[in-house]
Amino acid sequence: MIGKVPIIRVAKGEINKTEDVVAKESSLTIILDDQEIATLRCSPANQEYLALGFLLSQNLINSIVLTSGRASSEMLRKIAQRDVPVVASISAPTESGIKLADERGITLLGFVREKRINIYTNNWRLLT
Repeated sequence: MIGKVPIIRVAKGEINKTEDVVAKESSLTIILDDQEIATLRCSPANQEYLALGFLLSQNLINSIVLTSGRASSEMLRKIAQRDVPVVASISAPTESGIKLADERGITLLGFVREKRINIYTNNWRLLT
């Protein structure tokens, strides 16, 4: 959600009254196993990813990471440190990301959309 606020803009020696567009905050309460874990203040977009990231960072879950971004070696290195076995993205992984996922035993999924999925590494978790 976006709101507008009145501001005074100073640019090139001129002072003007105008409006600026700012993000609105909302509360996100994370509940796990019927227990309130945390309430966070955040912008309302992509709260699912914020909740997953929080739960992973607090070591409350460690089973899957969902991302809309490219699965890079940097991302997979951090995920591997948390012993997360599966990473799923709607984008393609990088070549280095695939290599690292394979070396660390991570099942790497890409182009996860609609009725399509590419399995890049460790398919034994999904195809038995």
